[in-house]
Amino acid sequence: SPLVFEEYDGEGPMTPEQIYASVKDTNVGILVYYNGQMIGEGSGIIVGEDDSKAYTYIITAAHVIKDSGIDIQVQLSDETEVDGTIIGHSACQYLFS
Repeated sequence: SPLVFEEYDGEGPMTPEQIYASVKDTNVGILVYYNGQMIGEGSGIIVGEDDSKAYTYIITAAHVIKDSGIDIQVQLSDETEVDGTIIGHSACQYLFS
């Protein structure tokens, strides 16, 4: 379901409490399962929805979801868990000279 963000009135700088309240529900837990056993976990951030609002997109680190044959559960801020589907991933490589 769509997230509801606390409205900011634009008056002065935001307090730490206002910042936290406005972003806390975008942070999610990523629970990784293999053959019904939890084998890992990580964090993710909700970045948006598709135009139909049927899908919510979450970004997490590639190493959290890199294994094949895994199942994903997304844990929301209220500890509700929902099924997740991996739609793609890419590992970033940095080169230094």
